[in-house]
Amino acid sequence: MAMVYSFSTSELTVSAALLLLSNVDDSKISVEISKKALGGQLFLYGYQNCETKDDWVADGYRWINNGTDRLPNKDPVIYKRKFKAWNPEGGNLAFKRVAFTHINDPKYILVQYIGDSSSCVDAAHGNQKKPAAHFRRTAPSVITRVAEKAKTGRNPMGIYQEEIASGLLFCFFIFPNRLTLICSLVVLDSRSRSRAGLIQ
Repeated sequence: MAMVYSFSTSELTVSAALLLLSNVDDSKISVEISKKALGGQLFLYGYQNCETKDDWVADGYRWINNGTDRLPNKDPVIYKRKFKAWNPEGGNLAFKRVAFTHINDPKYILVQYIGDSSSCVDAAHGNQKKPAAHFRRTAPSVITRVAEKAKTGRNPMGIYQEEIASGLLFCFFIFPNRLTLICSLVVLDSRSRSRAGLIQ
């Protein structure tokens, strides 16, 4: 279970985010990714590991990117990435996710959830033709790891079973046949894989 770093019901100011990123309590850094975090919760993740540094995006919710700011405007020192909760009508500002990172020293990423998480909507992936289970984003490191293993020509079901047995898998595929799809598409560019529903 992910460790909550701090709690704030209002969106952090730039100075508050900088203070938290500059005075890190190492005992509260989350190793696991939060799943279905609640409004007000803040999580701090290490951002040095290139393989897993973007896994925080696979938090169990669906998001719409709402822009990135470099703040403060005059002499920016922090990136602020903003997301609003997805819904079939396009977006929901009743629940938001904000991620802060130092521009010059990106050792950590501070992720804050703001608002009412019960306003989030679960649904099948937009590319589904038939009603299906709710879509859950796969962690980017899992997609990369599976794609690398698939390049060797290994059996997709064997890779799937290995990933499940590893215990490292916290967000995998809704449908086992989706693994076959990933393994057969590893040579395609990211735009094609995005259209196939493999990259959010």
